[in-house]
Amino acid sequence: LRALSCDYKMENETRMVICDLGNPMAAGTNFSTGIKFTVQHFENAELSISFELQIRSSNKVNSNSNLINLQIDISAVARIQIRGVSHPPQIVLPVHNWEPKEEPTKEDDIGPLVEHIYELHNAGPSAINDTLLYVEWPALSREEFLLYILHIQTHGPLQCQTSSSINSLEIKFAVPQDTPELAA
Repeated sequence: LRALSCDYKMENETRMVICDLGNPMAAGTNFSTGIKFTVQHFENAELSISFELQIRSSNKVNSNSNLINLQIDISAVARIQIRGVSHPPQIVLPVHNWEPKEEPTKEDDIGPLVEHIYELHNAGPSAINDTLLYVEWPALSREEFLLYILHIQTHGPLQCQTSSSINSLEIKFAVPQDTPELAA
């Protein structure tokens, strides 16, 4: 195996790599070479790239080989992981020595605090766009609040929307300074 001398050229809108195979190239000689490419700014989930290969020589007869078209399919692959944890991990109902208030105004009036923390991770190798996470929970039981959403806190470039209003009763609560971490 030997290194080839190659040049990068651009003709019109076509990019070319031209490699010198040697002069003269003796009969029965075989060459094997490889060119590494990186794909940048790839956003389409399904794409293929076409390469054209041709040998050209200075011979007067048969100076060009057949044109070979090589198509390579490219696809984005991303391993998306989601982990979640509940703080506390379990609540036993009914809560001992607690009664709901008719008109709750503060956090303790509506029951014990339950925090759910979700972590999304893209293990790659590709980036992902327009990602949505749907979280559903039992909000009501027998037409009464079961899990009442007080607050949504995010880290990172996230936007959250809910199908129902957040803290519709305007309950006063302490905003957590930091979100508890997921257990490893």
